[in-house]
Order: sequence, then C-alpha cells, then structure tokens
Amino acid sequence: MHDANEKANDRLRAAAMLWDRSNPVVNKHKVEVTHTLSVEETEIVHYRGLKRLGAPPEAFLARFGHNGLARVEAMIAAEDAKVQAIEGDAMIDDVEYEELEPAPEFDGAFDEELLADE
Repeated sequence: MHDANEKANDRLRAAAMLWDRSNPVVNKHKVEVTHTLSVEETEIVHYRGLKRLGAPPEAFLARFGHNGLARVEAMIAAEDAKVQAIEGDAMIDDVEYEELEPAPEFDGAFDEELLADE
C-alpha cells in the first residue's frame, strides 16, 4: 500500500480491504411482535380461566351476561369439536395394502444390459 509504483486502483482496493476488516459492516434488525386477541378469543380465555378457578355460575353470568354466556359456550363447543376432529382417532376403512419386495443391494458393479440400451 505504501509502494508508489503500484497503481492507484490497487492501492485503493488495499485500503478498502483494510477498512472493511477493521470496521466490518454490521446489520442490526429489530423485530417487534404484538399478538392481539379478538374479542371472541379474549372471552374464550376468560371463560376457561373462570372454569379453572372453579367459579360459581353467577360469576359467568356477571362476566358474559345471559346471551353472551350461551354464545361463548357455543364457540368453545365448536372449537373443541374442531380439535377433536383434528386429533381424534380417525379410522381409515377400505384400504388395500400391497407387500413390496425390498430392492436388491447394489454391489458396485454396473449392469451391462442397462448400459447397452443407451
């Protein structure tokens, strides 16, 4: 880099390499994730929390009201049915199985008949 006989382009490239190695480029990312629940999801969480606490029926009526309680219970029943359908023991009927023979081991030698077709 100190040799005056070198081209200016080469000296500039050397200086850039030294700069890049002494002060590397750093990329910083800041990601913020906000999870928001809908009103229905919040009510389901509250209902399940009251159930876990063993709250009396009056607490459910006070929180959701008469119409709201029936609506939340219907949403929970639908959600539980969906989970049961996904995780349930699904029986598969009318399936035909066929036994397959294992492929022969490759001994490292090529089959001359296969190579002759080419």
